[in-house]
Amino acid sequence: MKILITGCSGFVGKAVLKRISSNSSDNQIFLLSSKENHLYYTYIYKKTDEKYYWIIPDDFDIIVHIGAWTPKSTSEAQNIDKGFDNILFTKTLLQSQKHLKRIVFISTLDVYAATSEIIRESSIVKPISIYGYSKLYCEEMVSSWAKQNNIECCILRLGHIYGVGEAEYKKLIPILIRQGLTDSAINIFSSGNELRSFLNIDDCADIIWQATIGHMQGLYNVVSGHSVSVKEIAQTIKRLTESNSEVIIQNQPIETRDCVFDNSHLKSAFKIQEKPLEEGIKEEIEYFKGLSE
Repeated sequence: MKILITGCSGFVGKAVLKRISSNSSDNQIFLLSSKENHLYYTYIYKKTDEKYYWIIPDDFDIIVHIGAWTPKSTSEAQNIDKGFDNILFTKTLLQSQKHLKRIVFISTLDVYAATSEIIRESSIVKPISIYGYSKLYCEEMVSSWAKQNNIECCILRLGHIYGVGEAEYKKLIPILIRQGLTDSAINIFSSGNELRSFLNIDDCADIIWQATIGHMQGLYNVVSGHSVSVKEIAQTIKRLTESNSEVIIQNQPIETRDCVFDNSHLKSAFKIQEKPLEEGIKEEIEYFKGLSE
């Protein structure tokens, strides 16, 4: 099978490539990227005049579309131009293929409405950011195009993914790890009681690989079914980094909500063996230590 993968220079894409490298003997792997990868044949794309340009064959069997603008912080999520780029890239990619058998599209839980209720595939869809709207539009494009062309389609909405490789993101776990490793105060601005559910990047990559070589169709939330409070995460990171600073609960009057998921639909189709959160955080701490050496 000829498989084309986009977005392999990012956090999720790199992990997927690592997963594929040990399971690709029966498949030909190609990349579509803005950066060269010397381990795989890479088609380089460019963008000028609000158009994407690349030259690729139209005979791929499977496309795994990971590539997209993903905001590194909440403040970046309202960028109109970058949101439009997500739509334009996906449209151009779909139009380039004539013989595709299957497409796996990587989306986000940012398409759902803000809620403290348990999130499942049937939850209300109402993005609160341009980024979320751009991914939702791409979902509709991909699924409609696949239906029109009789192509297998699997859409994976990624949840809170953490682990080795996320240093560029201003998210809870990497922020707290940096504070712990520098003996800075480990600050929790809320009460710390709000719940979060984190899935390790290795587990996420394995699910994407299963979706690539399997025949799952439809929509799945790629999430953990286990939740833990922000306060517990901070205390775990303090202990594992051996920080001399305390966890400071500022208890500011800010609006918070739980982010808890029901992953029963995911487990009905995929083999999942979640890496324990503490083990994953240990690996990420060692990764951050390596960056500072």
